[in-house]
Amino acid sequence: MTILFTQIFNVLCYKADKEMGGKLDTPVQFIIDEFANIPQIPDFKILISTVRSRLISIIMMLQTQSQLKDNYKEAAETISGNCDTTIFLGGQEKTTLKDMEEALGDETIDLWTENSSYSQSESHGINFNKTGRKLKNVAELNLMDRNKCIVRITGLPPFLSDKYNTSEHPRFRYTSDAGGGTFDLGKYMSKKRRKEAEDRTSFIKMHPDDVYRIL
Repeated sequence: MTILFTQIFNVLCYKADKEMGGKLDTPVQFIIDEFANIPQIPDFKILISTVRSRLISIIMMLQTQSQLKDNYKEAAETISGNCDTTIFLGGQEKTTLKDMEEALGDETIDLWTENSSYSQSESHGINFNKTGRKLKNVAELNLMDRNKCIVRITGLPPFLSDKYNTSEHPRFRYTSDAGGGTFDLGKYMSKKRRKEAEDRTSFIKMHPDDVYRIL
């Protein structure tokens, strides 16, 4: 698997640099599921920061942030830092929740305190202060609605969004989940063999009244 990805990246970068003026004619996007469970791709921290200029993009899917750190060690932070968009779908792993809490940063809130005392003379006071708190702390992230996700895009404030319902996609009917889009290898090979057999016999079909010249 490592050799495959290395070869693909090398070929695409060579094509872009040597044959297409530095950018691919057709943008290429890699969607790599279970990214942390495949062998480490050599020099990936350099690749992810350089391929974008060649119109190559990479979507990495991880179950937890700690998986990336376990696989890529000190390079994990560089890899994460080169991702312009991060989508948090929810989870309970402590390292991931803590990293997300820090990444979201703080917000300013208004704090009102009301004091009352009852002794020989009654006193009453209200204090108003501005203070800071985490935009989402670990406990809140852990209890996040599973139909929601947090999106972080470079240059924009993070925001809470609904997860996309894939069943509403116009091409969902072609997927295996909708009962379509499955590939029947046996049926395909049978059809292919019939076609090859027809092609082999089509040029030797003879009829009683045909005239042939033998050379």
